[in-house]
Amino acid sequence: MKEPVPLSEALHDYIAKRGIARSNGNTHIQSVWFEVCGERFRTATCILRLHRGTLEIGVSTAAMLNELNSFYYDILLAEIHSRYGSDSVRELRFLLKTRSNEGN
Repeated sequence: MKEPVPLSEALHDYIAKRGIARSNGNTHIQSVWFEVCGERFRTATCILRLHRGTLEIGVSTAAMLNELNSFYYDILLAEIHSRYGSDSVRELRFLLKTRSNEGN
């Protein structure tokens, strides 16, 4: 029979296994993204994930993806750093959101 485990340790393990803390962090970065990107990009973009310092953002059209990469990348990253800190997000990656990856 297993030894009893302190409740705090059991909760910590449960939260880690379920990824609950990660989703709360993504909710925060998603709200920061929507503040930073403005009305123009809000409806055409969505946060896919934040992984190892790279914020992956789905974009609805190739033209907008090109525009974000070419003209707004540095501005958006600087604004995210000022609001969220530079430790968590070091890079932005814009990805074309296709029908096959819309569930992400």
